[in-house]
Amino acid sequence: MSATRAPAGLLLLLPLLLTVLGARPAAATAVAIEEIQLRSMAATPELRQMLGEFLSARVAALPGLRVIPRPEVRAALEELKREAAARCGEGSCPMELGRELAASKVLAPEIVGSAHACVVTLSFFDVKTATVEAASLARGGCDDAALAHSLSRALEDLAGRLRRAGRTGAPAPVARPGPRLVSIYFSSCPLAAELVLDGEGQGETPLRLDLVAGRTYRVQLKPRFPYGPYETTIVAKDWLQVRARLTLEAIDRWERATTPEWFSLGVGSGLFLEGKDPLFAFLVRFATLKWRRFFWTAVDASVGITPKDARQTLLSVGSRGAFPIHLGSSGTHQLLLGCGLHYSSYERSVPSQPDISRSLFSLSPGLEYTFVASNGTAFIGAEARAVLPVAGELAGIGRPYQLIFALRFGLSLSPVFRRARREAAGQSGSATRGARE
Repeated sequence: MSATRAPAGLLLLLPLLLTVLGARPAAATAVAIEEIQLRSMAATPELRQMLGEFLSARVAALPGLRVIPRPEVRAALEELKREAAARCGEGSCPMELGRELAASKVLAPEIVGSAHACVVTLSFFDVKTATVEAASLARGGCDDAALAHSLSRALEDLAGRLRRAGRTGAPAPVARPGPRLVSIYFSSCPLAAELVLDGEGQGETPLRLDLVAGRTYRVQLKPRFPYGPYETTIVAKDWLQVRARLTLEAIDRWERATTPEWFSLGVGSGLFLEGKDPLFAFLVRFATLKWRRFFWTAVDASVGITPKDARQTLLSVGSRGAFPIHLGSSGTHQLLLGCGLHYSSYERSVPSQPDISRSLFSLSPGLEYTFVASNGTAFIGAEARAVLPVAGELAGIGRPYQLIFALRFGLSLSPVFRRARREAAGQSGSATRGARE
């Protein structure tokens, strides 16, 4: 009994099955995208091609639309330029292009440049009715990233307009990414300053970031020493650019003038006064501690060597004190009156005569000019000093006095550590305030 009913049931369901299996999805609307028209702006062919491919990819990603390949569009445009020049001139021919490619719709993009911004417009044509179904525009910057962002915003707005109008072939609803973003450019002079937005590091300048439109951001720039930090507050909006001219770190005059000098090297020339023999001189200093009215160098050394066959060498190692005269209001120029007490080793080698070697004690009065550069990181100066042996084994050698003129370069890392302490103290204070809030 059941065996005879089953075929009858299948026969009743057969028309329904054929209907379901034979169903075809609705054909996608064919869209031809014209080449981007540029008004009052210059762009490289590479940029124009990149923006065209970007727009084609975004349109192709929308449901319900089928984008005609760009090579076909370019070929059709070339044909139209030859055949329809009288009708189209140098502008766009959306209707003719649509008919040439058998497209239902034509999207005509255009970018108009100005001194401060670029405006992107999109016009959506219906080929059958020869009318503009919808149009949209977006305003933004004129660099590559900003133009691509404006194209995306204009396309999203166009899709929404078509959807609300209920036009056939309008793109399906597009999921909005959230708040509208704007492209903000950050730069500094000098470059390579660390950018911090609302307490989060973003990288080094120059860079461009997409920020939420209308939102307030706290901007901090932390440059390399000796430049000081920069801080401001911005409200993200179109066309905004943040350019900061950084200044040298402002420190107290006395703090700059009395920064300890860790190491110093000097090179110069001079004379052994007895015999007027020229010499080469080298000066070395370690650990110069500074107060407002007294400088003290823990290790001060000098050596003078004559280049002649009758070689004389005077090596002096000791300590040195100086009285500073601070020139100017910034503390960067200093004139030093100083004197050192040294243990000296004197050697003389003359052909056909016995070599002489003596241990001496010397005084080294001198006058020095120093320029404090980079807020105390570097010191540049010129020095004139005499090395005068006054005690020791002076018998038989006379007075081997030296007069030395030298250029000097010094280095200190104290400002680097000072800045690190300040930053640590600032971060600690910020953390404390945050905890209180």
